[in-house]
Amino acid sequence: GSNKYGVFMRVSEVKPTYRNSITVPYKVWAKFGHTFCKYSDEMK
Repeated sequence: GSNKYGVFMRVSEVKPTYRNSITVPYKVWAKFGHTFCKYSDEMK
């Protein structure tokens, strides 16, 4: 998405009884992706 503040990505966890989300600004997408993959691998 985007607005007057810039470009962002919303990442959501959706379950039948609730929804949780974070907003990740464009400037940190690469770092966020690296960190997400790192923790994903550790949880296997």
